[in-house]
Amino acid sequence: MPQPMRTRHRDAWRFHRLLLPVALVTLLGCHSGWAEARRLAAACDAGKAAACNDLGHNLERGAHVLKDEGRAAALFDKGCAGGVAEACARLGAAYEDARAVRRDSTRALALHRAGCAGGSLDGCTRLGARYRSGAGVTRSVDTAAA
Repeated sequence: MPQPMRTRHRDAWRFHRLLLPVALVTLLGCHSGWAEARRLAAACDAGKAAACNDLGHNLERGAHVLKDEGRAAALFDKGCAGGVAEACARLGAAYEDARAVRRDSTRALALHRAGCAGGSLDGCTRLGARYRSGAGVTRSVDTAAA
């Protein structure tokens, strides 16, 4: 005897509910952004400071990886220690804005200086804003403009 229509639809729905997550994981696992994130993680683990900065930026934005500002800050620290000016500036911003780290204006200032000295536009911009407002430094519009 055939099953009633409702029972068949309910059984089909159960099957699709189980199949959908498997299909999503399979499709998303093949996304080129995830492959790039894995490549950056391997390069960072191998000591490439620029890769640490790039992976940290992806984690900070949630680009092709789950957003994780705490891990991003740790990667920016590693990148900054490796001489990547942009990583210093991004870590300084995290300390200034208290994103996943405890606010520390003194450390943020030092990181902005290091970033700016290395050529990071963001580091110079944030450093200039501090000089313009006098936040943690002697107020100087001339220094802020430089």
